[in-house]
Amino acid sequence: MDPKPEHKARMRELALEFARKHQARDLYSLGEAAGAKLVFMDLGERDGAYDPVHKAIVINNTRDLNRQKFTLAHEIAHALLLDDDDLLSDIHEDFEGDHLEQVIERLCDWGAANILIEPEVLKDVLDRHGISAQAVLDLSRKAQISLRSAMVSIAEQAQEPTLIVLFQPAAPQKPLVVNFTAQNAAFKYSLTLGQIIPKDHPVQVSFDTRLPLDENTFVPFTSGRKMPAHLTTYPEKHRVVGVFRTV
Repeated sequence: MDPKPEHKARMRELALEFARKHQARDLYSLGEAAGAKLVFMDLGERDGAYDPVHKAIVINNTRDLNRQKFTLAHEIAHALLLDDDDLLSDIHEDFEGDHLEQVIERLCDWGAANILIEPEVLKDVLDRHGISAQAVLDLSRKAQISLRSAMVSIAEQAQEPTLIVLFQPAAPQKPLVVNFTAQNAAFKYSLTLGQIIPKDHPVQVSFDTRLPLDENTFVPFTSGRKMPAHLTTYPEKHRVVGVFRTV
């Protein structure tokens, strides 16, 4: 479930205003700018949390630095949302239950991307690589952000239905599974987190050969449905990014 365009536009305004006022992008500067106490601890599977009562942001210290930075920006977006009564009210009027939670999380991912990524860097990456897996990796490196943040940002720039997926094995020598997804509003479906990818799918081939791919294939839904799509991949270390654009 995606936020409405007007919700995303307002969150982008809030995030960009925050970024303009506070241009430092390191963890402690961001935390100080948000007026929040930073707490680092092992949160297990959770990346982080925001405690509005005590103005504290808790970060999982077992994650890598870029992941921690994205989590911090995501929690700052939660704080910005809670401080905007009109936006918060509109979201609660339009959504409820699980859909409400999904919309808030996606909205805060979008806010995090806008806090962390300078518009000039994003434009340069898109001019070089277009909407592709290479663009995701390049943006992550140049902006010094997590792959997740880069995926969200690139997906939102796409004009056609686009789904970006981070795949990695659940354990060494195990098949690839879906680890994280980002998509634009035009792409109406998604893959299930933890879903196993067929061994003969090009994404698995790219991971096994360590070679990027650029070809027509399909989105492998859990139901068995195969949606035709153009795919670019870029393998890196123990994972591979795939960008599906419907054809």
